[in-house]
Amino acid sequence: MGSPKEAAPYCMKGRDPQGVECTPWLKESDVERDLGVLVDKDLSFKNHVGHTTAKANRTLGIFRGTFDHLTPKTFVSLYKSLVRPALEYSHSVWQPRHRTLCTDLEDVQRQATRLIGSLKELPYPEHLASLKLPSLKHRRKRGDMIDVYKYVHRIYDTDRPVLHLFQGRDTRWNSLKLAKGH
Repeated sequence: MGSPKEAAPYCMKGRDPQGVECTPWLKESDVERDLGVLVDKDLSFKNHVGHTTAKANRTLGIFRGTFDHLTPKTFVSLYKSLVRPALEYSHSVWQPRHRTLCTDLEDVQRQATRLIGSLKELPYPEHLASLKLPSLKHRRKRGDMIDVYKYVHRIYDTDRPVLHLFQGRDTRWNSLKLAKGH
């Protein structure tokens, strides 16, 4: 058996800032950051979620060290403004495929709700109910439904083809059922 092929280096022809023609060589990397998302070469997004959960846990550590006693109202405003946006950023890129990564993010929220002393002994769903916070899974699903609505109603300005809608009896009088392609 032969050894696996080495990846050929990539090159681009272009001009440097002075206008001189040059050929820069591009190196292969395992992970690249694009618009704040860590994209690895096999598209597993484990690095991105690991980085995100670590960042959220550091923020929660600051909460623990700064506040002796957190009221539910203070916690909710801090959590909604500093932690949850980091956990939810770019979920539409990786979320449909990776359920285990979703549970990693949900675990951060579960631990965050334990910062409130009066809720420590309650189960997680009761934490969320008393703080009037939805689960991250619920928020992702809601966000996806909003995106589909905007896509179907052409609110998004996009070059992608329009989703096909069923028409007629098969929809039970609902004109907005999506057609499944072959």
